[in-house]
Amino acid sequence: MVRDFKAALFHPATLVQWAVLSVLLTVSGPFATYIAPLADRLVFWSSLTAAGLCLGIAARLAIRRRFPDFTYWQRAGLSSAVVAGLLALPAQRVTALMAGRASMDDAASGLAEAGAAVFLCAMGLHALRYALIPREPASDTPRPALLARLPEVSRGHVIRLSSRDHYVRVVTDAGHAEILMRFADAIAELEGIDGLQVHRSHWVAADAVTGHRHADGRLFLVLRDGTEVPVSRRYRPDVEARVLAPDA
Repeated sequence: MVRDFKAALFHPATLVQWAVLSVLLTVSGPFATYIAPLADRLVFWSSLTAAGLCLGIAARLAIRRRFPDFTYWQRAGLSSAVVAGLLALPAQRVTALMAGRASMDDAASGLAEAGAAVFLCAMGLHALRYALIPREPASDTPRPALLARLPEVSRGHVIRLSSRDHYVRVVTDAGHAEILMRFADAIAELEGIDGLQVHRSHWVAADAVTGHRHADGRLFLVLRDGTEVPVSRRYRPDVEARVLAPDA
């Protein structure tokens, strides 16, 4: 989860979202914050946008793990609601102070207005993110179910799986992620991808194998990401028959 959070937070699309929204809010000065000095507006809106992005990413990852079948926009709506609920009050109070309205008059309506604004900004960020992150063209071939469990930034052609401490590490040509699930279940969710299990803890895509080598009587597959995966005795006959040259 922490690795996924860092990967999403420092993805170029996230940085573009933060920069674009920070500048727009600073220049436009919503909620009468335009009367505050430009430097103050820049610090406030860039900080609030950063906080919203951090909360939104954390909420989106938690929602994706809890509801793996949700669509992108279902996750976007729910995570935006969470962010709005958490940021509405601080946003309302700070903007009121910046605009010189320190009284609590109409606090309820001001809070609702701030919550709605945060929600709309969060949804706008999701729309921008959706436009910035490239997606594979539509295909008649169903996507493996396992890919739906990965962060959008890590979805791509699967290279290999490995298992450790109840977690499955999924490596694609777009990145990697760790998922809490059984290794056998993860392999089952790769239906449609040509690959094979080569070890108790390793699975590889057939088209990811670029070579092999022997060391101390053991066989290793060399993959296109530079990884060398061990082949156990149990799976060696299948590996030799399917992906290795006759002289393996």
